Amino acid sequence: MGHRDIAQVIAELRSTADASGGLMVLDPGVDDDTMDSWPVRVPEDIRTLLRAIGGVRITDSCSTKNGHRSYDEFDFGARFNHLDEVANWYVARAGGRGTHWFVREGFDGSFIYVDVDPDSGAWGPVFIFWDSSDTVRLAESLPDLLMELAGDVLVALTESGGDAGEFADVYAGRAGIRHDHEYDMEPVAAAALRSGADAALAALAAGLPNDAMVADLRGVAGKARVDVDPLGSYFEFRRAALGRVLMGVPWDARTIRTLEGE
Repeated sequence: MGHRDIAQVIAELRSTADASGGLMVLDPGVDDDTMDSWPVRVPEDIRTLLRAIGGVRITDSCSTKNGHRSYDEFDFGARFNHLDEVANWYVARAGGRGTHWFVREGFDGSFIYVDVDPDSGAWGPVFIFWDSSDTVRLAESLPDLLMELAGDVLVALTESGGDAGEFADVYAGRAGIRHDHEYDMEPVAAAALRSGADAALAALAAGLPNDAMVADLRGVAGKARVDVDPLGSYFEFRRAALGRVLMGVPWDARTIRTLEGE
């Protein structure tokens, strides 16, 4: 994580956008005062990236009748980041204020965020979750995800010959399989980990409810899917070990009542 050359990432995104003929658009960068106002720390490498590029919009639908387009939109200042987790389901589901940063709000009920370590401020892996009990680690870092986006755009440009409708179809297909996974991780109940051989996991599990589910992704490379189905709908995703351990932690009754507006 965090080993990508940021200048190279910026250059790749800009050259891809230039080659796309408007099918991929980069938003203006974010200034330091704005980033300083965010409820998470922004490390210097991410600041460099966001100063240059504030978001990415990629055409994923184009009407053959009137040319109307919709976009796969990544917004690095996404509005959910600025809502109080006590009153907002999405912020709470991602682990609470100060532990993550949303970069995409999907129309399909999906939400993409970057893990943020509240102690060090480091930005780590990128995850997606839906209005359900499963999540996928999409990339090792935000720069890695952006390089994947650029690669998908270049493939779509080549296969479509630049035709907007065909480009949208190819890109949308590639965006769909981006959520596929090579490794399906089976989480373990916290109660079962407390007496395990892994001291770090045992210590972590000691502070969790018995039915919290823990997935150890430290030795897993690439995309990984975790389903915490036993917890139903009322839980949050937390991370530890710089985003390498994922936890599904059930909400208490008071949190549920608050989030449901009772």
